[in-house]
Amino acid sequence: MKKKQNSEASTTQNIEWFNPQVIEEVHSILNMPLHKGVHKTAILGEEGLGKHDLVLYLSRQCGSRYLLIQHLNFSAEKFSSPKFLSDSIRFYLKNLPEFDSFLKSFKKDSLPFIKVRLEEFTRKVITESDWYFEIFLQFLRYVSEEKIILVFLENLDQLDGYQFERLDSFFRQLKELPVHVIGTYNPEGTFKHSLKDFHPISLSKLSIQSVERSIQSFFSTSTINARLMTNHCFLKSKGNSLKIRYLLFSLYWSVLNKQGVLDIKKLQRLKLPESWQDFFPLLSSRLNKNEGRFLIFLSYLNEPICHKDIAKTLSIFKLKTQLIQEWIKGGLLIELIYQGEIYYDIRQVHFKRWLRNLCSLEELNVEILAFSRLMEQGSIREGYHVSELVYGSGERDMAFRLAPLEGDYHLELGDFHTAADRYYFALRIADDQESSGTLSSDTLQKLGDIYLFLKSYENAFEIFKRLRSIYNPEKASTDKNRTRKWLEVNLKMAEALVEMDSFQEARYLIREIRVKKIANKEITARCLELLGDIETNVARVDQAQKNYEEAYQLFAETHNTVGLYSVYLKLKPHISKKPANFTKIIQETLDKITAEGWDIENRGWLLRDRIQYFLKEKKYHQALQDCYELKKILRKIYQPRLAVQLAFYLGEIYSQLGKWQLAMSHLQKINRETYVIHRPELNVQTLIQLGMIFKEQARYGDARRILNSGMEICFRNGYHELMNEIKLHLGHIYLLVHSLLRANELLREVNDWAKRYQVSHIQFLSSLYLSYYELQQNRLEKSRQLLSEAKRVFNTTGMQVDLLNYLFYLCLWLVKAGRGVHGSQVADLLLRKAQHYPRYQAAGYFLSGKVLLLLNEPKQSGKQFDKSLTIAQKWQFPQIQYLVLCDQTRQALRDAGEKNIKSSLRKICRFIEKMSINIGDEILAVQFRESQFHEDILKYCRKYKLH
Repeated sequence: MKKKQNSEASTTQNIEWFNPQVIEEVHSILNMPLHKGVHKTAILGEEGLGKHDLVLYLSRQCGSRYLLIQHLNFSAEKFSSPKFLSDSIRFYLKNLPEFDSFLKSFKKDSLPFIKVRLEEFTRKVITESDWYFEIFLQFLRYVSEEKIILVFLENLDQLDGYQFERLDSFFRQLKELPVHVIGTYNPEGTFKHSLKDFHPISLSKLSIQSVERSIQSFFSTSTINARLMTNHCFLKSKGNSLKIRYLLFSLYWSVLNKQGVLDIKKLQRLKLPESWQDFFPLLSSRLNKNEGRFLIFLSYLNEPICHKDIAKTLSIFKLKTQLIQEWIKGGLLIELIYQGEIYYDIRQVHFKRWLRNLCSLEELNVEILAFSRLMEQGSIREGYHVSELVYGSGERDMAFRLAPLEGDYHLELGDFHTAADRYYFALRIADDQESSGTLSSDTLQKLGDIYLFLKSYENAFEIFKRLRSIYNPEKASTDKNRTRKWLEVNLKMAEALVEMDSFQEARYLIREIRVKKIANKEITARCLELLGDIETNVARVDQAQKNYEEAYQLFAETHNTVGLYSVYLKLKPHISKKPANFTKIIQETLDKITAEGWDIENRGWLLRDRIQYFLKEKKYHQALQDCYELKKILRKIYQPRLAVQLAFYLGEIYSQLGKWQLAMSHLQKINRETYVIHRPELNVQTLIQLGMIFKEQARYGDARRILNSGMEICFRNGYHELMNEIKLHLGHIYLLVHSLLRANELLREVNDWAKRYQVSHIQFLSSLYLSYYELQQNRLEKSRQLLSEAKRVFNTTGMQVDLLNYLFYLCLWLVKAGRGVHGSQVADLLLRKAQHYPRYQAAGYFLSGKVLLLLNEPKQSGKQFDKSLTIAQKWQFPQIQYLVLCDQTRQALRDAGEKNIKSSLRKICRFIEKMSINIGDEILAVQFRESQFHEDILKYCRKYKLH
């Protein structure tokens, strides 16, 4: 009988152990049109209804239209974003031809950098998860034009609430891609997740016809035999496919003879089990001794076993590999996809627990030791947690040797928590009184470093304290290598103490290190760096800076560029407000990096810091030179965040230099980049910057279009502050085109919100814009109150640009109020403060001209207007040109001859028409053309037939 079943093992995959009625629904989902967004499907069903079998069926049906990037089973593992990325790249993407062609799409100069990073990802995926997530997104975007991205997630109910939220958050980041997530879920499980955004496919029990077909296929028997067995088992099994498989494996094989003839009397005498627990003795009775011991061993192993290791493991029990398919067919084992490979495990968790109770670890000692030796020799993978089984069976020395191997395996995978657990288990064995083992310094070092990395500082301190006793320099003072290691361990103990806020103990330890004659410059530098960390934590800023500066110089002298860069990052916040010191230290660090041929990427980050400083100081030409060098570096590395920042800087620089097209081209380019597309908040910020550039050019229609698209993203994601910032700019645009009622409505709403949530920069500008609205309505007192409100906000921020904005609107109010002398003082102050700001220089000369007109000095006024017009034309500030031309025309109407009047009228009429065309909204354009603001001018245009 067994021989016959073995020959039929290949038919296992053709039996559908789930209700086939769902197949049509599943196919309709799989054949959905390609579109962006994460579509989630949940296959719901109680234990044994065939959820896993349906997933396997789907994996075979997806075809070339889908690209599988991950298959997780949460009965065997938990979720974390870095692990998802690491496993996807390592086990699914790396060997795909699509991934190879994707890498070839990069520039040749940057490809070596990318390949090195991909080789390092298991060690760096946590610390640099943003980089790996970006390369992951770039690849998905690359293939998404032709394929739908597929992820299988089995046993979602095994995740806790925190894990489930992390999982959901991860997939929200993929919403700009066509992604299909197919999960399985047992609604009768202990944890109840909310699957509101999953499309449910509910599995029901097998129909009587399905059971009959399955039984016929399982035994390759006649229809009548299958029907008789179905009638016998259907009610008891309640159509549960796993129970039926258990029955077929454990009982019904006995009612068919070798010729396939059914023994009806035997069938009638069979007593069927009631509960899951009743099935297990029947399953066990179907196994011989060695088969039973193998399954018990798997239950103790408590983790899936790789298909590559199954043959060697079975040979320990003198079994053949054909049994695996037979047991899968009978429902005893399950075939899992784990880390890109096929693994096997006990299918039912209750069966696994039942098996363990059949045999103790000591009784499996021979087989466990044989398996362990294979692992120790490297004949099977080293990741199985077999050391605990070996220890439990009394073989402490072997367990002590195996645990560090298990830790090394998980460390290589980047699974630091599990690696730490394995190393610590080895430490516990070493501490066992009956053990003769001593944990190696190398393993202690790894464990201590992992604890530091995982921020488990108390554990790290204890491990390093233990390690220090091994390197005590007094025991071997002539051993320089031992002495160096003793110092390094002490430094790590001090680092752990600092992180634990045990500052006094850290100081004692650092002092002990520094007084040693063996402490060289590099050790001293690291001591000073830690002292700087302590002073920073206790808010002694000056002393912290002094320690960091001394450490920096010592690292420079010893050519330790890693230490140099580390201290630079800590010094930066201390000296960034001191221009001379800041530029000096950046230049020194850059020079040192160049001299040592150090990491080009960190050179890029240093240049980024200097560009930020130059922009703050309004040194745009110097910033532009660094931008050019950074651009060259970015051709050799792949660092999307840095590239996006560079585009923002270039947008700001070219805007300040009046090169609007260049500014827009850089911002528009990054707005199409994956890094920005998958970060909606950054996307909105880019759109706001573009909108402001369009606004400066008086391209109000384009500005409104861009800002409204940003508003839609804000609504979808709940970005209230950015939404109000967009409303602020839209309100300002309505002010500039003289749609005053709409401007007032938006700006009032924004101002009220900003006051309620104390968002100062939005409150400041909305108060200024509202003051201008009230000025247009000739309500001087309300306008003055709003200016005072803006001034109070400015006093808390003190930004230079805010001061210039305030002076501009204050001067407009003073002119309207007829206070020429005071207005002249404010205009002069604005001009003095606006040296590096062409926009405000143009505005300052315009206001100066208005004040001089008020003071009855038309000649001097005309000169100031001309200066303003020259700057506004050069730097392309149409709104200021419009204001100047209006006032120049009014001055001509009062003082000039008819020829000059006509010339002035012709200029302003053409300019008003040109501006109205750029508004991009016919109603707003009409409102602008017919605005009362320039109605007095248009009246003369009509008189001279120029309009």
